[in-house]
Amino acid sequence: MLLCVMMIATYVFHNIYTGGTFMNKGIFRKAMAAGLALLMLAALAPGMGMACLAPYTVTYSPNAPVNQKSKSENVIVGSYYTIRQNPFTYTGYTFTGWNTQPNGSGNAYTPGQAFTPNANKILYAQWKAVDSVIVDKPT
Repeated sequence: MLLCVMMIATYVFHNIYTGGTFMNKGIFRKAMAAGLALLMLAALAPGMGMACLAPYTVTYSPNAPVNQKSKSENVIVGSYYTIRQNPFTYTGYTFTGWNTQPNGSGNAYTPGQAFTPNANKILYAQWKAVDSVIVDKPT
């Protein structure tokens, strides 16, 4: 899905330089801070302009033989994104973090860690088997 915003160029310029609501509350605040402002401003002609940015998707995979569906979120291009807590359960296992590869050989991420996505990303839950304790019953 494309995220498209129609704007009047004079309103944009006014709010960028005066610290108005566009920069304070606008969805492009972090994208502009990341350098996309120059691209967007250069593309705007006097009068009406249109900026369309397709968001990236961050998908969380349970990466376990359980009946749970992956969860996805859209991320605005150029914005910081905070890795979410694990919403999945896997009986007999403890969640140890996220990884870009199912087998854990990719880039590791921890919940609460921030990064700026530059493409769609799938994060696979990583699991460690819980040590079981065997207790002998007295005979």
